[in-house]
Amino acid sequence: MTTNTLVRGPMSLRSALNSDKALPLVTEDITADWLSEALGVPVEEIKQATVVHGTSTKIFLDITYADGVQTEIPTRLCVKGGFNPAIREAFPEMWGTYRRETEFYHHIAPQTSMLLPRTWYCGTDTVNGQGLFIMSDVGPEATFGNPLEPWTPDRVAGALRQLASLHGKTWNSKETDYPWLYGEDGTKLANPMRTIIRALLRPEPWAIRFAEECRPPVAPELQDRERMERAYELLWKYTDANTRFHAIIHGDNHVGNTLIAKDGTPGFIDWQCLQHGSAIHDLTYFLTGALTVEDRRKHEVSLIEGYLEALHAEGGPKLSKDDIWDEYRRHSLHGFLWAMTPLKMQPDDIVFAITKRYSAAIVDHKSLELLEAGF
Repeated sequence: MTTNTLVRGPMSLRSALNSDKALPLVTEDITADWLSEALGVPVEEIKQATVVHGTSTKIFLDITYADGVQTEIPTRLCVKGGFNPAIREAFPEMWGTYRRETEFYHHIAPQTSMLLPRTWYCGTDTVNGQGLFIMSDVGPEATFGNPLEPWTPDRVAGALRQLASLHGKTWNSKETDYPWLYGEDGTKLANPMRTIIRALLRPEPWAIRFAEECRPPVAPELQDRERMERAYELLWKYTDANTRFHAIIHGDNHVGNTLIAKDGTPGFIDWQCLQHGSAIHDLTYFLTGALTVEDRRKHEVSLIEGYLEALHAEGGPKLSKDDIWDEYRRHSLHGFLWAMTPLKMQPDDIVFAITKRYSAAIVDHKSLELLEAGF
């Protein structure tokens, strides 16, 4: 199904990647002239309806096209990229994530049958490192996942089928199949999520986040910064050395990065941490964070088995729960990222709610102990 806001299947779009012409860096740079060039359609006037600053910035525009213009592009669009100066200054590592999301919509989205926002333009530049894309405003056709509202097991199962489609279609691939994951000198680009986690594990941000008056609800054994730092490095070392489950993955697929179409189909948005890595990372991160602790404990195994069936149907291997169980346990650690998330990125009510779910999963699966036991 294709509309001018949501897409299930291939999409065509305009792109200008690695341009030597600077892209807009502040909201004031988004003009009718720039939009005309990006869309390939004459735009007479734009009005910025809403600007939403977060980890990245979404700028909603009301568009007036020139007289006589015939186009399927809607009159309400959203430009998404790195426009938040506070985030850019505090976390310069974020630049890579803006480019990565844009590269997803250019390289991967046209090949997938996942439910996605319809995208009209993708651009990256070599001047400031900006990455941005223009998509339809999906608000009329979808709602968005809220981390404060856990999902039902049935809805989680639907989301896992979406992930299985992405993983199955890119299974058995190699990083070198995606040259845009590499720099101009041929070296592997930094994994955006690892870069962010390492930054948040530094003593200074850790001390602020885990001060007694604002400490997230995590188990006592997870409050040792050095132990957690070692555990993450062990997880990444293991993941890099064991490529059995590797595919293209979302990388940050928590429930806050989802949408739900009117027919109930869930989909994923915010592809800023796209990477080549363990598909079980995506499985674990979403499942353990989207359900209440009680529902996760009750339905975890059946949901894993449903994902594995869908993965096989989408071209992936035939795997059993036992084949991936230790991989699943190790990757439960990843959700601890939420416990370290500063107020500049997410409000505390969301951080605390989702941290409780991830912390329980890490303890239940003895993730630290498994990683520390070696491979």
